[in-house]
Amino acid sequence: MGAVSQEPEGRPDLRIGPAFRRARSDAADAFLASLLPPGIPGIALAAVGGYGRQELSPGSDLDVVLLHDAALGAEAVAEIAEKIWYPVWDSGAKLDHSVRTVDQARELAQADLAVAAGLLDARLVAGDAELVAGIRALVFADWRREPTRRLGDLRREYAARLERHGELAYRLEGDLKEARGGLRDSTMLRFISASWLVDVPHGAPERAREFLLDVRDALHGVSGRALDRLLLQEQDAVAAVLREAGLLAGAGPAEQVAVYGPGTADPRTPEAQSPQAQTPDPQSPELYSSDADLLLRRVAEAAGTIAYAAEAAWRQVDAALVARAPGPPVRRPL
Repeated sequence: MGAVSQEPEGRPDLRIGPAFRRARSDAADAFLASLLPPGIPGIALAAVGGYGRQELSPGSDLDVVLLHDAALGAEAVAEIAEKIWYPVWDSGAKLDHSVRTVDQARELAQADLAVAAGLLDARLVAGDAELVAGIRALVFADWRREPTRRLGDLRREYAARLERHGELAYRLEGDLKEARGGLRDSTMLRFISASWLVDVPHGAPERAREFLLDVRDALHGVSGRALDRLLLQEQDAVAAVLREAGLLAGAGPAEQVAVYGPGTADPRTPEAQSPQAQTPDPQSPELYSSDADLLLRRVAEAAGTIAYAAEAAWRQVDAALVARAPGPPVRRPL
């Protein structure tokens, strides 16, 4: 992440965990805020997407929107933008940026699912807080006003990701972000919840998400690239970093994120403790020939937790939409 990384130049960033992801975001905030000229009303810099959620891994892009009042002239806005973008590029950080009025941002969000999703996580970095609060309020209101259309778009994207990337739990080199049960599905749960149509599972899927983010941190750090696919040649190094951080020791994250689906016995019940039910504990590290094997097991368990939560959420959405659908007219006696 160039100048926003807190590691010395040339040294891999192997810091793992939510505190370090927040620290990277805080460093990026401070850097970007220093570039926005002070004292100019009607302009704000907002972080969106993963940066808005303060989930920066070592190789993450900085996704930002420069929001401005329509009254500011195009030349003035362009001059301000250049004072921000060029130093960021010079630092070596990867930047995904746009410049919009609030009305333009809202219009794009209504037409483009990716834009809407990014703005649902918008967060003020510097400048006019009312602009950022305003676009968030508008995008949330629009999202909740049309749950059938927006959740339909979201579900089609969900199905397309499965077609392209398969299921993370069953891939030897799965995509931590795009595959079924990955980070994108976990973020999708937030957007389903934002519709106010249904609630979604929280605790276990959120812990599973944190583990996948930790794996991605390690993958970016050891590879020196913004990888989302857990390539075979990187798995030993990723597993070593996670073990050093204490994330592959003991019972591991699988026990923390377990979700028992229909037809699956909860291993804490007396029936599961009977002699007939005793089998080798799949959580035991001794069952695996290498830390890389154990890593894949943990990733599969986390992905399974998220995938199960996603399917459960979509079943609730289906039921809620049926309940909201207008029924046939009721015939009353004259």
